[in-house]
Amino acid sequence: DSADAVVYNPAGVTKMEDGLYVNLSNQYILKDYSHTVDDVEYNQDTPSYITSLFGLYKQARWAGFVAFYIPCGGGKVEYEEGSATTLSLGQGYMAGINALAGATLYDTIKNHHLEAEKIYYGFTLGGAYALNDMVSVSIGARYIDAQKETEGSVTISPSALGQALGPTDRRAVVDYEETADGWAGIVGINIAPTGKLNIGLRYETNTRLDFETEVDRTDLPVVTDGAKARRDLPALFGLGAAYTFMPNLKLEASFVYYLNEEADWNGAED
Repeated sequence: DSADAVVYNPAGVTKMEDGLYVNLSNQYILKDYSHTVDDVEYNQDTPSYITSLFGLYKQARWAGFVAFYIPCGGGKVEYEEGSATTLSLGQGYMAGINALAGATLYDTIKNHHLEAEKIYYGFTLGGAYALNDMVSVSIGARYIDAQKETEGSVTISPSALGQALGPTDRRAVVDYEETADGWAGIVGINIAPTGKLNIGLRYETNTRLDFETEVDRTDLPVVTDGAKARRDLPALFGLGAAYTFMPNLKLEASFVYYLNEEADWNGAED
């Protein structure tokens, strides 16, 4: 009974009353993450804001719809005092310098931090048609603009030997972005065998995403400018059912199955 149905049950929108529907929503997600390495705890509590916009026009048996939403990602983390990842980078940074010098010039990670965000913007356009009072179908297309941004740094300090020989603190920065885009088809069917029972099904095809890396700065051999890697958004099958026992009592259930084996994740095993 709301325009956001164009995402989870697009064929079912033909059951709505005729007219124009617009739905603007926002999700505020608290994220308190933490992990421990060598008895040191790293944590972050940066929340996420996810905005969606849905539009629907329904007339008689026909309906047309558009949607802007986040089908994947939407999260951001800020480890202001570092993480296991930046700790490992710092240890590798020190080891590399010490190996080149043939002596332990650096032995302390002074400070390190990490900021990372992954968000997939989804834009959907489609329509639905009621074949009869019991069955309706839908078809649509979705374009995805996927973005991943990572920025981190680590500062290392010299050992007693290093201080005696003159080296000072050294800071390494890694700042890069990965982007990709792709298309998917979405088909749906809604079945209402009785006035009390409604069943919605949808299938979303695999979205091929070939990410390309754009490096703003990298002082460590972590990423390569122009590097490409494929990581698809897998196809999925969704099923939802609702049964109305009485006007003020309705039972709903849903199931989503991701077809990961159909997705190419840069050759990685599923």
